[in-house]
Amino acid sequence: MSIYDWTRIEILIYVLIAFRMGAFVFSSGFFGYPIVNITLKLLFSLVLSFIMYPLIKAKYAVDFQEDLIISYATHELLVGLFLGFVTRLFFFCISQFAEIVGLSMGINSAQVLNPMTGAQSNVLDQFFMLIALLIYLSLDGHHALVQSLFQSYEIHGLGIGVKVQGFMDVVLSLQRLLIESIKLAAPIIVSMLLANIVMGIVGRAVPQINVLMTSFGVTMLLGIGILMITMPLVGQQSVEMMTWNVGEVFRLMRSF
Repeated sequence: MSIYDWTRIEILIYVLIAFRMGAFVFSSGFFGYPIVNITLKLLFSLVLSFIMYPLIKAKYAVDFQEDLIISYATHELLVGLFLGFVTRLFFFCISQFAEIVGLSMGINSAQVLNPMTGAQSNVLDQFFMLIALLIYLSLDGHHALVQSLFQSYEIHGLGIGVKVQGFMDVVLSLQRLLIESIKLAAPIIVSMLLANIVMGIVGRAVPQINVLMTSFGVTMLLGIGILMITMPLVGQQSVEMMTWNVGEVFRLMRSF
């Protein structure tokens, strides 16, 4: 396949494919992190577009309408961004879990730059995000991303409109993620609540004790101990959430 023999229609189709691929790569949960070089993202998008081009051209070159190029481009960008956002749901769940745990343990005041997300977060957020990334790679989540991107053309071809129902399903998925995050952090939340109640009783019984300073060390040690005990459960639940997220990507594609 020589690119020098492409007609104007074929070039426009390739550009539209590159729009979807680029929007997906830049917004996805694995390739879209700021730690990944922008040049690498662009090259990866162009390579994916070149691989996908022969299949799309054979299906849409005949019915392609040049006067609808703006509509096609908008649609491709929306589909790519939608798929990329859905692939971030698993990482959103883990990040929210780490934020809840950090808030309960009182370490959210120490904010550092997270190179993966490019935002300020606590140390636990970075730790669990790295674990989530390892789980994602070990379960071939990056392969599922590329597979979902290729299969998206079987559901949403060029020029096919989007549905409002897809956005409503994403909201329901975010609701479930919030519930799962609270479930993951439930042992820490309950432990910290009981520790604070106990420290409050001790403070009333022994007024000489500085409860504020003492409780900080107690809650920190207790929280780390509970995390160490519940880490296998957190890992198991993360694997289940990862599997759910992969299936959710394909389900939401059909409703979008």
